[in-house]
Amino acid sequence: MATRNILLDMMRGWAIILVVLGHAGVPDILRTFIYSFHMPLFFFISGFFCNDRKDVQKFFLSKIKSLYVPFVVVYLLLIVLSHWLHHFSLTKFDYNSFGDIVKALSLVLRFRVGAMDLLGHFWFLPVLFFISIFFYGMLRLTKTNPHGKMMVVSGGAIFTCMGVLMRVLHLPNPYDIHRVCYYMGFYMLGWLIAQHGLPKIKTLQDYCLGLLLLFIMILYSCDQGAVEFNPILGIFMALVGIAFSWILMVIFQKMIFAKSFFVFIGQHTMAIFIWHVLAFKLIEYALSIIFPEMIMTLGWSGSYALHPLPLIMLYTVGGVLLPLVIIQIKTKFIKLI
Repeated sequence: MATRNILLDMMRGWAIILVVLGHAGVPDILRTFIYSFHMPLFFFISGFFCNDRKDVQKFFLSKIKSLYVPFVVVYLLLIVLSHWLHHFSLTKFDYNSFGDIVKALSLVLRFRVGAMDLLGHFWFLPVLFFISIFFYGMLRLTKTNPHGKMMVVSGGAIFTCMGVLMRVLHLPNPYDIHRVCYYMGFYMLGWLIAQHGLPKIKTLQDYCLGLLLLFIMILYSCDQGAVEFNPILGIFMALVGIAFSWILMVIFQKMIFAKSFFVFIGQHTMAIFIWHVLAFKLIEYALSIIFPEMIMTLGWSGSYALHPLPLIMLYTVGGVLLPLVIIQIKTKFIKLI
């Protein structure tokens, strides 16, 4: 059990680094590579920890505490600070009237994204929340059925197909319901594999499989529109990326430093997820003061400047490390209180 948890922490650390890197303004080919699987990987890992052993009330409360509360608290904090953040060009939103703040609060309390450009990536939290609730419901409803597992697997696959259809047909999409449906299948896959444990990676053939998967991902990343406009290929590439990530982390697990690094990052995924875009903006602001001749952007990415590669590296490292500093300060502050 310990080995499995360590490997999952490593995979989670790998996934959040990909998220930060993907938001840092990487070239299109690398962006296609990352975006083909990094979010399915997150939902796959989340599915590992879903079970129906908790009673309904405890399960629901745990999801509110781990997903809804961080969403609301961070949004409220940045809305309150929006005027100051806007003054320093850290956000495009400036809530300087009571009416604007009330409208923003109404949006946030309803678990909706859009009240702050710094938190556009927060769509992940409500989507994971609703996936967790719906999937838990499927587990409870099929618990006593002799074919329950097959029904749950079929349900996850059907949800993903529905998500694909909703996106292709441009159907109404309240609460990102097409994402809830689409990622349900990957969440289900994580749950299914958790029932039997991750397969072992030992032989040379297994490592050769990892190289083959990497080659497939690179090949299709060169065609930047292939995954985006072919949903079946998109699902296939996501599965390839998940399998590749698993084999890659098994390899890194044998390296003491790499293992410790990915585990540490994986244990602080939420802090990095929440604060990495703000870290980008702080770096961007500092660079605009030090190098005023550089052309910076006001989005997630500041890489459209004179030296894109160094900036991408700086944003990625800063996007990972600055949130860790924030969480350490928060921890020490709580201890002092």
